[in-house]
Amino acid sequence: MHRRQKPWTAKLWRYVETIGGNLAFVALAGAVLLTVAGVAIASRHLPLTQASGTGGSQLPSANAQYTPRPDTCGAPALPACHVPGARIPLASQSPSDIIAAARKSTLFTVDRSGNGDYVKDLSRLGIPQLIQALHMPGKASAPDYYDIPIFDGTGATIAVAQLQLDAAHTSIIVAAITTYAQPLPHDTLTHMSSAAAVSAVQARRHIVLQTGRQPRLVYFPGDRAAEATGKITWVAGGQMPYDPIWAVPGADGKDYIVGDDGQVYTLDQLPLVDG
Repeated sequence: MHRRQKPWTAKLWRYVETIGGNLAFVALAGAVLLTVAGVAIASRHLPLTQASGTGGSQLPSANAQYTPRPDTCGAPALPACHVPGARIPLASQSPSDIIAAARKSTLFTVDRSGNGDYVKDLSRLGIPQLIQALHMPGKASAPDYYDIPIFDGTGATIAVAQLQLDAAHTSIIVAAITTYAQPLPHDTLTHMSSAAAVSAVQARRHIVLQTGRQPRLVYFPGDRAAEATGKITWVAGGQMPYDPIWAVPGADGKDYIVGDDGQVYTLDQLPLVDG
């Protein structure tokens, strides 16, 4: 099963949050989102690649984007309201400190009580997971992320908060909150476990896990232009931080990437965009 995401919504709202209080631009962004949604609905019969969802950082209205709930910040005995787009320092790399930093962001403090297509309840959060960006010489670089699973009342993972890290991993920006079209198991970000990824490498490449190492969740900036023109076909996920895949360090010293399709790839087989 492959997950699919409307690829421009998360990027668009991440840019809107950075702009801050420019309400005229927010209105324009809303119009563009409606256009994107219409195109997505019209093209659902087309085969697409990896992750899926109902959009990132979607909020009730332009005004709600910058109107924190009064019980979260800006009142006596509560922290100051976060400036949209500003980095939030991490007190440490502990799960509790990562979640505390995320809750200071605009996307966590905005009023979500409306009827829009976005996550209404952000009270049930899982363990933050580090998503590392894959790098190769001559290819585009990208930042690492912490992903925080978001649960519904049954415990299923229905969405993910994407926390973009700086190079030193000392601060974050909550870049998007993305809803999955198909819920994932509790407190997970993939349909495949790390143990299953190790087994796939051993079965398909006859390589065992390197001693003292563990699989890690990764993503990479894919060559979207080549995919759009048909030069590359990629259905194995991993091209966005909300849709990570497993990198398994092999006993031969190489990393093996296990895609959403169950296939095992080496780094030079991934459709990374040139830098």
